[in-house]
Amino acid sequence: MNTTIDPLPATQPTDQATPQAIAVKYAGFWKRLSSQLLDILIMSPLMIPAYLFFNNRAYYYVSVIPSLLLGIFYQVYLVKKYGGTPGKKIMKIEIRKLDLSPVTMKEASLRFSVLFVLSLIQNVGLMIGVFNISDSDLASLSYVQFALKLNETAPSFYSYTSTAMAIWVWTEFIVIFFNKKKRAPHDFIAGTVVIESPQT
Repeated sequence: MNTTIDPLPATQPTDQATPQAIAVKYAGFWKRLSSQLLDILIMSPLMIPAYLFFNNRAYYYVSVIPSLLLGIFYQVYLVKKYGGTPGKKIMKIEIRKLDLSPVTMKEASLRFSVLFVLSLIQNVGLMIGVFNISDSDLASLSYVQFALKLNETAPSFYSYTSTAMAIWVWTEFIVIFFNKKKRAPHDFIAGTVVIESPQT
C-alpha cells in the first residue's frame, strides 16, 4: 500500500517548528488499531471495580458520572493538550486539523461526540436495567449471569446502543481504507487527520 505524503509548510504551526518543510504521512490502519488497543490496555485497570462491584446497585449510580468525565479527560483534554491519547503518543501518531495545525478543544470534542452520546445513552439503559433486577437476584448472580439478566431487564435501547457502538468503532477503522488521507468518520465530523509524528 502506497503511503500518502503531503508537505507541511514551514509557516504552519507545529509542536516542533523548524524552518524546513516537513513530510507528512497519514497514519494507517495498523498504527491506529494498535494505538486503540494500547489505550484499552492502559485504561483496563480502571475497569477492575466494575468486575468487583457488579452486584452492588449503588456502584452504578456512583460511578456513571466519574466514568463519563474520565472519558472526556482521556479523549478530549489529552487530545487537545498533547495531540493524542497515550496510545497514539506511544505509536508516534498525532491528531491535527486539516490544515495540519494543532487541534483545539472544539475538534477534540467533536471527535469524541458520537461515542460520548452513545456512552451516555448506554449508561442510562444500564442503570434502568440494574434498577429492575431484584436485590436477591443481584446478590446471587455471577458476573456472566448478571450480564445475561441485564439484557432482560434493561430497556431495548440498551442493546441497540451497544450494537451501535460496536458498528461505529469498526466503521471508523474500515473507512480509513477508502480515502486518501485515511480519515475515519470522527475525523470527517471534526475536520481532523491523524498523521505520523512529523520528522524533519
